[in-house]
Amino acid sequence: MILAYGVANLLQSMAAARTSVHHTFDPGLLVRLAGQRTYLLGIVCQTLGFILAFLARRDLPLFLVQASVAAGLGVTAVLGVLLLKWSLPAAEVVLLGLLLAGITALVLAAQPAHSRRIGPVVVLLLAVSVLVMAVLGFFAARLHGALGSVVLGSLAGVDFSAAAIAARPLTNEHTLVGFLTNPLLYLVVIHSLVGQLLLGLAMQRGSTTAAVPRWTPRARCRPRSSACCCSATRSCPAAAGWRRSAS
Repeated sequence: MILAYGVANLLQSMAAARTSVHHTFDPGLLVRLAGQRTYLLGIVCQTLGFILAFLARRDLPLFLVQASVAAGLGVTAVLGVLLLKWSLPAAEVVLLGLLLAGITALVLAAQPAHSRRIGPVVVLLLAVSVLVMAVLGFFAARLHGALGSVVLGSLAGVDFSAAAIAARPLTNEHTLVGFLTNPLLYLVVIHSLVGQLLLGLAMQRGSTTAAVPRWTPRARCRPRSSACCCSATRSCPAAAGWRRSAS
């Protein structure tokens, strides 16, 4: 799961960097990104990670699964160093070590926690939050540079969190009919799509303060350390964004 999300971050950020930056909350961005094989491969990896996380949420605490998803950032960084020759400063190596230590501590401390059904009030709040995230995303898409990257990445993290909360009770459905007629399924889909759009917008932006690796013709990248705290639910979208710079 962690590996799948780490590879997905890397591939999707590469595809987003090749697409013109959008300053509107335009779902058409997903269509244009889907025209790139790199992005589609990233979606495949992300889907694999989501399925594994979905199965894990049935018996494991939600915070542990989501923290493990966030650990994909470490995989992204390692792959960047090995394949793209990123140069990681010492501070970032330390932060990645702390990330690994934190995940290890959670694994050792967590106890099995079976998923339970959620009440109609929570379902209603999840439905309302879709509109709230869409409205916030509409205005956040107008932001530029580091601020836009962090804000959009944070909103994407909230959407993916909502999708995770909605997905957990679905593991209790034991029939196909019950699974397909459960409104939580469609909340998972909608939150995921909105989150994916926000993620794509975040990946197109970047600055030295938003943990965005810059790729020069010499293939040297430097993801900033703030990536480790940008999103606690999915590895930092802002940290994966790339911007090409011409020398």
